[in-house]
Amino acid sequence: MPDLIPCIICGRRFTAPEPMGKTIPGLGYVCAMDWPGFAAGYQVGRGGNAEEEQAMEDPSIAARDRNLQKLDRLLAFDTTPREIAAFLDEHVVGQAHAKKATAVSVYNHHRSRQVEGVEISKSNMLFIGPTGVGKTELGRTLARFLEVPFTIADATNFTPAGYVGDDVENMLMGLLVAADGDEQWAAHGMVFIDEIDKVRRASADNPSITRDIGGECVQQAMLKILEGTEARLPFFGGRKHPQGKNITINTTDILFIGSGAFEGFPEIVAKLLRRGETSLGFRAAVRSPADASDYRVLLEAPQHVLQEALLEYGFIPEFVGRFPVIVPFEALEREDYRQILTRTRHSILRQQKALFSLDGVRLVFTDDAIDAIIARAVEMKSGARALRSLVERAVSDARFETPQRGRGPVECVIDAESVRSGRYTIRPLVGQEDERSTIQRAG
Repeated sequence: MPDLIPCIICGRRFTAPEPMGKTIPGLGYVCAMDWPGFAAGYQVGRGGNAEEEQAMEDPSIAARDRNLQKLDRLLAFDTTPREIAAFLDEHVVGQAHAKKATAVSVYNHHRSRQVEGVEISKSNMLFIGPTGVGKTELGRTLARFLEVPFTIADATNFTPAGYVGDDVENMLMGLLVAADGDEQWAAHGMVFIDEIDKVRRASADNPSITRDIGGECVQQAMLKILEGTEARLPFFGGRKHPQGKNITINTTDILFIGSGAFEGFPEIVAKLLRRGETSLGFRAAVRSPADASDYRVLLEAPQHVLQEALLEYGFIPEFVGRFPVIVPFEALEREDYRQILTRTRHSILRQQKALFSLDGVRLVFTDDAIDAIIARAVEMKSGARALRSLVERAVSDARFETPQRGRGPVECVIDAESVRSGRYTIRPLVGQEDERSTIQRAG
């Protein structure tokens, strides 16, 4: 049996060092659970020995210093909503209304910390729109702009305490990892809760039939976290245990974004608009589009109508109140698809061209190829997600065949036929004695 490694702090023994534990030269091993406190105390009390300084240097300490600098900048936040929207425009196509609403909400969220004497409510957002229109990308781009910890959680994995599944607090674990284990920095991050529409009540008309562990109970469990609380996370993940070691994160300054397709929601909004009034007591003199399933109806609806529709959709009033900013997203138009393919900074075609260039291949997409990809994506009705799979399929055979050692630079042409069958054209770029195109087809 191998010798066990004892922790010099708590005395526990381990068969092998933990990934987050540290071995200190001349002292011994400190386990992952005791390392943060030990490191802080040792940093204060140790001398100026150069060798000891070098031995004690740890990436986690450097990461914490960087995070503190980012936190200082965030607390002094003075970026305008227009500047936020301009950055989003560079990376996300279309959705002008969503970008504007998001920029204002983020601005209010971070500037509210600088207000003294007045408590300002959180600006959590609810993204509502069809699949593949940029909801997740907008959240991810926003976090990149702010340089804050960011995580994506799947609402369908959550169950109340006592049931098989994840505690709702576990959505914060990814945030802690993104913050290099720094609870203070994690407490200023962003949590993107995907598929949040799936936690509506199982029976909106008769909510008391049975205990709805995947719907209303999950909504109830999320309330305190969304509003702001001291959330306890098990140190090694999993579910909380009364005797277990926990990490505490204050969620007051965490920005939560709920997101989902909310199928059937536009019809509810259109019905409320036609009725002209809601149970909240407001009049809604707004024209609804002919197609009630069109998400554009959400752009025309007042905020109180959207809130009333969420109640009818299956959310409890307290849960709706935790998301004061409702951000509708539109379905993509053909021109939006074209911009996603060709004009954004990290467009799909630009990514493929960069990959092919590593093998001395200049990749060219003809106009009819782009038109064919767009037409097929519109038919698939899965938004921008369809574009990547269609492009990957169109270049798959060429990607397999064109990388060859010892061959000079060539041009690979992808046209409409490539989109349908995978066929592509190769043309030499140097030494073009043979001007004829060579048609290739793998398989």
